[in-house]
Amino acid sequence: MRYLFLGCVLLFSSCASQPRWLVTPALPSSVLAQVFLPTLSLANLPDKMVDVSSLATKNGPGLRFRSVDWEDWARVLSVDASLGLRLVLLKRLSLKADSSLEKYWSDYFLFKIYDQAGLYPEASAWLQKAVQDFPNGDDAIQLAWLMLFENTGTRTQALKVYAQARGQKLSQGPQLLKQLVRQKLFYRRFSLEKEGLDENVSFLARDHDDLWLSTWDGGLARYSTATDQWRVWLKPGAEVSPIKYIVVTRWFVYIFRDRILSRLSKLTETWRNFQLPQDWSGLRVQSVVALGENELLIANLGQGLWKWEEGQWTDLSQALPSKFINAIAAAQNGGWWIGTQDLGGGYLTQDFSTFQPWENGPKNVTFILTQKQELYVGSFGEGLWKGTSEELKRVSESPDYVVCGLLVPDSGVFWGGSFDHGAFSLSKQTVRDYSPDQGFDSTDVTSMTLVGGALWWGSTDHGLGAWYDDAP
Repeated sequence: MRYLFLGCVLLFSSCASQPRWLVTPALPSSVLAQVFLPTLSLANLPDKMVDVSSLATKNGPGLRFRSVDWEDWARVLSVDASLGLRLVLLKRLSLKADSSLEKYWSDYFLFKIYDQAGLYPEASAWLQKAVQDFPNGDDAIQLAWLMLFENTGTRTQALKVYAQARGQKLSQGPQLLKQLVRQKLFYRRFSLEKEGLDENVSFLARDHDDLWLSTWDGGLARYSTATDQWRVWLKPGAEVSPIKYIVVTRWFVYIFRDRILSRLSKLTETWRNFQLPQDWSGLRVQSVVALGENELLIANLGQGLWKWEEGQWTDLSQALPSKFINAIAAAQNGGWWIGTQDLGGGYLTQDFSTFQPWENGPKNVTFILTQKQELYVGSFGEGLWKGTSEELKRVSESPDYVVCGLLVPDSGVFWGGSFDHGAFSLSKQTVRDYSPDQGFDSTDVTSMTLVGGALWWGSTDHGLGAWYDDAP
């Protein structure tokens, strides 16, 4: 048996081990702007268009490569070989080689040649064969990238290839590609301008499989995830009337505007208006809990905690330390968790008579979420806090200005939106950003909800987006 020492051009440890990258396959983002060369035989292209010798590196340790086709490999890697000869030999090796690793490297070299020439359909085809001959996550991510960003495959095909790489440990280059591929596969941005609405979203609310959306210029719309159709209920008028908050019950949709509370009947599709208390502004409504079809518990920044019941208003703020209320959440054992803008948070008894402040926690509370005995508390300037009411601790890697959030049922996953850092997730102890730094467009995410199997976020700078991947 004859041996050929090829340095580290080809690295084979065993048929059970994954090949090592000769060249990181990540392509720069500028490739999107390249003008593609026409599809033609690479045998007719001058050698200077493709530097096959650049595929090899001389910095690694020399390893032994054993093959009955060593003569063909020697000719492929010879500096005197023409590009056409290399193509012929590599294609032959891809078909006849005894080892799956040899087939893999033949496929991979062919992929690199076509890729460097900008012939992406051919490059994608050879990379797909390489993944079939030797499945591995790095190549699968590269293939999914070509399918999505160079249009060499469909979204369905790319999703199938992406699934092969999910959960596998990736090299650094493919890790960066994975972020782009994942965003392309699972993130969708909606154009509100097409529906005659402003891109400055004020609030999102869930209604079974429908999404209700309001904007700061007074727009109100419902989106059906089942039919992918919009219905606009209110369009901005000549006089701007911002909508601050939406509450959805079984039969009604409530919206808070500057001087009025409006209620839409889902059954009759008619509106009814209710006056707000004196000195109130609906634009300072921060949190609302529906106690029934005709009963709401409302936190107002500056006016405290109120109950509305079919047009009647009752002030329930007597026991609270501050009238600047930002957050309400039902406590598991009855009563209410309350968050203020200036004096932190605490527990308010069911009869609204006694308030017990937290010993620890942020001063400027933006929202409160509950999961069993744990609280998730957002703040303006002090990040996200988590823990029991007796032992709240800041999540160190969270953004400073966390203004909205939600918990995914039965998963332990938290999603948050911030004023300065886009969206982020918290799973166990790991914080992951979904911000402009990772390619997402929204910086100021101010409202979130779960509808139709997707996470929806509304922003004041880039409208509405949906994230369809259930993994944080």
